[in-house]
Amino acid sequence: MELSAIPWLALGFSLGLVHAFDADHVMALSVFATRESGPGRAVVAGIRWAAGHGCVLLLAGIALLGLGQALPPEVSLWAERVVGPTMIGLGIHVWIDL
Repeated sequence: MELSAIPWLALGFSLGLVHAFDADHVMALSVFATRESGPGRAVVAGIRWAAGHGCVLLLAGIALLGLGQALPPEVSLWAERVVGPTMIGLGIHVWIDL
């Protein structure tokens, strides 16, 4: 790996950590974690969720890089619009399940 790639990887990792603590991620994770019977199982649920989320992003990034393409702005806009209804659905699910 080139030395000049390390700062870019560090930047990507740092931005990923900031992204991980966005309100939508915290809410989604709390829904899954509170369904578990103990703290250990909640941590495992969180790790599974994070690994799945990260793998999808990694595979999409590798595919785009391999194709020499960028994510079209329309796809990004569509993804952002899906987040709201998904969070509402998770909230309704928790509320009904109380």
